[in-house]
Amino acid sequence: MKINVVHVDIVSEEKDFMGLVSWRQFAYCAIGGILAYNIAKPMFFSDYSLETIIILLMVILAPIILIVWALGFLYLDEPDMYFDKWLVYWWIGRNENNIYLYLEEESD
Repeated sequence: MKINVVHVDIVSEEKDFMGLVSWRQFAYCAIGGILAYNIAKPMFFSDYSLETIIILLMVILAPIILIVWALGFLYLDEPDMYFDKWLVYWWIGRNENNIYLYLEEESD
């Protein structure tokens, strides 16, 4: 196994959208919200009962919320990065036998 040391921080990000979330996390929330709205909108204009609408929303919105949470907000301590970045690096590097480590330059 080959270990490559890189001096560019590829995992840190600033919380610059209203000081709460990063732009990457905001994009996941926005895409999830748009999907949830477009899926749930036809249910409100149909003749379903309130209980049926609540059950359908729970069945439809729960996976969307879990996917947005996993991709945008789940932080993995062992590789020291968010799950979506780890997933991309795993997908790209599954055939490679390399590990990329971030090493800060020591300033004296």
